Amino acid sequence: MMYYSASMNTLDESLTNAVKEGELLESSLTNIRLLLAGTKSPIACEAVEELAAAGEWQELNDRFYKTLAFGRGGCAAAPSAAS
Repeated sequence: MMYYSASMNTLDESLTNAVKEGELLESSLTNIRLLLAGTKSPIACEAVEELAAAGEWQELNDRFYKTLAFGRGGCAAAPSAAS
């Protein structure tokens, strides 16, 4: 179940306006929406709401401009030869 706050519509409007004004990157908006749609915790929404209310667009861009890739990143140890 997705966490839903009555203020999420207002938050989304604020974020969308920030994109239109060139303050927030489109990729950040997309990633924020993905986070909020996929979490059950109110903490994520509260953190984004707090930063948006303070106009901390650069901080939101720093946190959300791209997603992090996890895994080995193509690095794997070479298999050892049996002696």
